Amino acid sequence: MVSSFNDMTVGMFQEWHKIMHTEKDLLEREYNLLSLVSGISRAKLDNMPRGKIKGLFSEMGKMQRQPMRGVVNEVISIGLRPYVAFTNMKDFSNELTTNQGTALKTWTGNEYDSIQNMHLCLAMLYVPYLPFKKKRIPDNIEKAARIFKKAKVGQVYGTLFFYSRLSEKLQETFLCSVEEATKMLTEHLSEVIKAHGGTLQKATAGIT
Repeated sequence: MVSSFNDMTVGMFQEWHKIMHTEKDLLEREYNLLSLVSGISRAKLDNMPRGKIKGLFSEMGKMQRQPMRGVVNEVISIGLRPYVAFTNMKDFSNELTTNQGTALKTWTGNEYDSIQNMHLCLAMLYVPYLPFKKKRIPDNIEKAARIFKKAKVGQVYGTLFFYSRLSEKLQETFLCSVEEATKMLTEHLSEVIKAHGGTLQKATAGIT
């Protein structure tokens, strides 16, 4: 049984979210969710004594009540490969192409799409760590994003939360030109970081 959302892979978390939003029958939904987090097939669950099923549902309830990790991890490892995040909005904006910016807006158009496209967003925010080389967003985001299905939610949630909350505060920038948007994003991030002691970690705590 997965102990918390933090220990889920991004792919598992997306499947959980999909079941929650597409399965209308409450009993079917709960059994499918239990099968997902326990690794026990539906067939086995359907033939399991009710007392044991009740215990498993209790464990799943405890799992859901565990808090999400809000730490911004600048460096994460997936498998044996390290990835480093863009923690400076100016650097990220400078690397982002117009097409990538449009895609990012489409992928995060609503809450459901944001979760289902999480791996794609991560492939923009986290890039392979290459010593002494400038961070570069991959040209083929879809290909680069496959590995992020295997990342743990606890590794990446803080960074995604930071960027999504910042994005919510700057929705008006989507109505501006690319140049104006870049300027507004950079200025706002600088103000937030300055107001919270000059570090990204402190700034993250200040965005509510």
